[in-house]
Amino acid sequence: MASPAEFRCANCRAPIPSEAINWTTGLITCPYCGSIFALPVDLRKALPAPYASLVENRKVEPCKWHIGIELGHFAANQTISVNSQYTELRCESGELVHSGWSAEWGQSDENGAFRFGVVHVGTGYYHYTFSDETGNQAEFHLRTTDD
Repeated sequence: MASPAEFRCANCRAPIPSEAINWTTGLITCPYCGSIFALPVDLRKALPAPYASLVENRKVEPCKWHIGIELGHFAANQTISVNSQYTELRCESGELVHSGWSAEWGQSDENGAFRFGVVHVGTGYYHYTFSDETGNQAEFHLRTTDD
C-alpha cells in the first residue's frame, strides 16, 4: 500500500505533503503546480464512509412533513442520484401505495456534501439509496406518522 510520504504529483512529479490531501473528499491538490487528482485506490479505503442523516422531520400541517436530509463523504462535485422505495398511506384518498422512483437529485459540493429538503404528503415508510458517479452509496430510512 502506498503511503502519503510516497505521493508524487501526477502532473509535475513533485512530492506531495500530507496537508495537501483532503481525506474527506479523497482529492489531492499539488501545492507546486495546482493539479488536482484522486487519492490512490488502496488509500481511498481509509476514507470515512458516505452517510445520509436526517436534519429535519417537521410536520407542517396535517399529513404533510418537511424532511431535510444531509449527505456527507461523497466524492466532490459529483451528481447525486437517489432511488426511493416506499409504502405510504395517502391521506387524501386512504389508498395504500407501494412504489418507488429514481432521479438525479443534484450535485455534491467541493467537500462531498449535499443537503436538500423534500415534502412528504402521506404516512409511511421510506427507503432512500443515494449514490454518486464514483459508486459511493449511503442508505437512509424514514417513517412519517400522523401521531
